[in-house]
Amino acid sequence: MTAAIIQIAISELAKARATNSRGLMVLTGSKGWVSLQAQAVYTELGHSSLWLGEATSGVDSTIVASKARSLLGSEYQLVVIDAFSGLHPDALAAITGTVTGGGLLVLLSPPLNQWEAFDDPDYARLAIHGHEISHHFFLKRIAKLLLDSPFPAIIEEDKELPSSEPVTLAAVEKPPFSITHCQKKALDAIEKVVNGHRKRPLVITADRGRGKSTALGIASASLMAEATVEIIICASHVSSVEPVFEHAQRILGDAQRVANVLSFNQSRLVFMPPDELLRRNPKATLLLVDEAAAIPVSMLGSMVRRYPRIVYSTTVHGYEGHGRGFTVKFQALLDQVTPQWKSVEMTEPVRWSSDDKLEPLLSDLLLLAAEPAEINVSDVASISYRFISQETLLERPDWLSQIFGLLVHAHYRTSPDDLRILLDGPNIKLLIALQDERVAGSVLIAAEGGLEDELTQPVAMGSRRVAGHLVPQIMASQAGVLEMLGQTVWRIVRIAVHPQCRRQGVGIQLLANVEMQAKMEYVDCVASSFAMSSDLLDFWHRAGLMPLHIGTRRDSVSGAYAVVVGKALNDRASAVLHNAREKLKRSFAYRLQSHLSEVDPLTIISLAQRLPITDTPSPEDYRDLAAFVFGHRLYESVASVLASVLHFHLTDEAWCEALPSVELELMVARVLQQQSVSDCADRYSLAGRVAVEKTIKNSLATLVEIKHEMV
Repeated sequence: MTAAIIQIAISELAKARATNSRGLMVLTGSKGWVSLQAQAVYTELGHSSLWLGEATSGVDSTIVASKARSLLGSEYQLVVIDAFSGLHPDALAAITGTVTGGGLLVLLSPPLNQWEAFDDPDYARLAIHGHEISHHFFLKRIAKLLLDSPFPAIIEEDKELPSSEPVTLAAVEKPPFSITHCQKKALDAIEKVVNGHRKRPLVITADRGRGKSTALGIASASLMAEATVEIIICASHVSSVEPVFEHAQRILGDAQRVANVLSFNQSRLVFMPPDELLRRNPKATLLLVDEAAAIPVSMLGSMVRRYPRIVYSTTVHGYEGHGRGFTVKFQALLDQVTPQWKSVEMTEPVRWSSDDKLEPLLSDLLLLAAEPAEINVSDVASISYRFISQETLLERPDWLSQIFGLLVHAHYRTSPDDLRILLDGPNIKLLIALQDERVAGSVLIAAEGGLEDELTQPVAMGSRRVAGHLVPQIMASQAGVLEMLGQTVWRIVRIAVHPQCRRQGVGIQLLANVEMQAKMEYVDCVASSFAMSSDLLDFWHRAGLMPLHIGTRRDSVSGAYAVVVGKALNDRASAVLHNAREKLKRSFAYRLQSHLSEVDPLTIISLAQRLPITDTPSPEDYRDLAAFVFGHRLYESVASVLASVLHFHLTDEAWCEALPSVELELMVARVLQQQSVSDCADRYSLAGRVAVEKTIKNSLATLVEIKHEMV
């Protein structure tokens, strides 16, 4: 039988090579039998091969699922995925993308009709203290889709083998490098950004495997060879732009790479993360922003306002997250700031043919191309709200796809792992908004807290961490609010509203329904944790959730600090959350001058308005203010007074709205965050100290006039 299975693998590989597509063979049965057959196939076809799973006898190239991302850009002719080692959704998508045209993917699994009962080791990542994993709906769905698809060659233990004709593998040379039509369009568009009119940014979107990084590398090399240029490439991680550096260096030949800088003659290609870019504001001939969907829209907006020649590129569907939400939110900002922006969509696959069947099957398995349903925008009032079970998602695959499509649009980090959490997370609750049986919004909720008393001290001291329970543990171990561990908390993991229904109250109604149900189940509070920005703080404030804690480390992807917000649902929780807010208020002034000193001033304004100073400034404070504004008092001699008065008046919406946004931001940056005069002058295009202080005086003059009776 083993020889016959090897022959089937050779036949599948030959068909794939003939069409430059990719084949899929599923070996299913007992672990021992399946492993034995797979090892024989690997030994026979083991040229340019990879095995994803535990180290196996006779296999020379293995990798564990947690390291799958490190193979970004790699290519293999044969890839074996051992699901007995655990089916890691993100790794499945990532490793499948390394199978090149003319290659074969071999999946090892338990019997497909029994897979959902298999004790999958990777489900340990879903473990939540105090909650049992009761089902494997994700695996059940994968198995059903594989069985229903005519594409894969499924070989089952103790079953008759599918027929195949004997073939031999002819040596196939790799075709010479050439660019696709879409890559050529992208290269031409990038050239126009550099040499054409200013303030016409370019947005490049593509699915994975379309050669986007290759195009950026070729464009960079061409510009560096033709003239003296300074190109900055910005991304959340340098690892994500390594292919850009590699392609540029390959073309330039004798270019020198030192750390994050590629030099050729007098030209340079320099990597810089988004927070450093906005802090240093370096000059650049061209700014390339790669995987832009992983960067907050507020930061992308700051970039487009500062750099007249800029190219944004992002992956629309990918294993590490999705870019659909980016296309909706960021393009709306571009319409406002630079309405003559251009776009290029790269659709042609580079590594395999356009009729490849593995890509659409993988997309179905992991809902990589999920999209929201069509909604009647004019009839938002007809929307109803319903809590549904995870089993319902199997019974209603249309709802599952629509919900996941909404999550993809709403959050750039939504990945295949989230699909399994949605289906199998042991503490997950799901609320959806429905219009005519179509999903218009959804909320993913994690039940947390209510931990045992004996865990309080170890968790608070950092000597113990239990699986899950994000918000209670953050509040205990970082904010020092130990009582949160005993509280029952419904944490909003994701909230997503159909793009056509946004700003029409659907999100607020979703949260109102969450709160109503939580009260019925005697939950103490609702909460959420997210990368802090002014628009998100404003949204959660409208829903009644106030800041409770701000993290001290930047998120590795977004570059933003995490914030925890919450709302008490009973008197017991009210006292605990009040204590948390008071602790945050007392530390806020210090935080503004330490780790929050470089945060976007708009975000600081939103925070200050939610953490107001309640002590009214004295008449003497306003006299000091007048002495600075209208007299000759030095800024440094009244800086502390200015800080307290400004913070107090940030809650005065009429005063804030009457000031130009730039002036208000400048005051916050200089007075509250104590950013340097030179940084403020550079950021807001002012001549120097005199111009900065004159602008601050003009802005504060209205406060002196309002309080004229006190000065």
